[in-house]
Amino acid sequence: MYRFSAANDGNLAEVTRLVNAHEKSVNPDASSMGESGVRQLMSGYIDHALGFAMRDPGSDRILAFVQSHPDANRGLYFPDIYCDPTAPGLASVTAAAVDFLLDHTASANPDWALRPGMNTKDSLLAHTYANRGFTFLRKFWSLTRPITEQDRTPLERLIFGSGVEIRQIMDTPSDLELLHRLHQDAFSTHFGFKARDRDSWIALELARETREPAGNVFLLADHEPVGFLLSANEMLHENGGYIDLLGIIHSAHGRGYGKSLLHWAIAYNANLGREKVNLNVDTGNTSGALQVYEKVGFRPYSAWQQYELKRG
Repeated sequence: MYRFSAANDGNLAEVTRLVNAHEKSVNPDASSMGESGVRQLMSGYIDHALGFAMRDPGSDRILAFVQSHPDANRGLYFPDIYCDPTAPGLASVTAAAVDFLLDHTASANPDWALRPGMNTKDSLLAHTYANRGFTFLRKFWSLTRPITEQDRTPLERLIFGSGVEIRQIMDTPSDLELLHRLHQDAFSTHFGFKARDRDSWIALELARETREPAGNVFLLADHEPVGFLLSANEMLHENGGYIDLLGIIHSAHGRGYGKSLLHWAIAYNANLGREKVNLNVDTGNTSGALQVYEKVGFRPYSAWQQYELKRG
């Protein structure tokens, strides 16, 4: 009934329109996705993968976009499905997209589990997954903080605690190796973490479509690197900044370093004339990250959830 074909750069505008129409239809408060974010979506967030356009055979109209987001390191898929909310028979379109995803991933890696994400208000997609044996796994908040005039402090005038220094991460072998080491320590106890070797981790970081190197920094305490912050450009279309990752090594927890990095990120984006800063946070994170974000003014504006189907 429906036709599936690999999506390419020529479909970028269509997929962008479809993704944003889907998200706004289930939650008007959800943020939109810009070109860099859609390019990353289409190529895969972790290992490279082709996304698929699902078309109406009669009109050739794209009715849905399906991406599996494989992660060979963990033996998992992290699927995304977006459907045109104006498509006739939307429930049937959604079911066909999910069934294609199940068949496609089973033929490639039948033992890998699937962990799709969706907006918490996307009842149709959640119901479709549940009817095929998926169960609820995790909930995440999308947070935002508006930027005010008071935030536009020049970066060189920011004052942190005694012995604290923040410096830019350069794309040099030594800095990237250090970033990998800090990341593996900082996230080692987070849900779903599995250690990744240095070279493959660095390759993935450098290939990230939305990376913003000017907003990537280390935090040093008494000249020792203890944390980092990675920025992304995926909210530029809304004149916003985005914090992709923030991590503090375990031996340096509880000293306010995460808060210092957040203040730096706010000032960095403020000085670029941006209007807000966004990020995502796992509600089950036991490190207290959500409380830190709230203390510096971040507030939830949307939420998404992850389901799971185990195989093998």
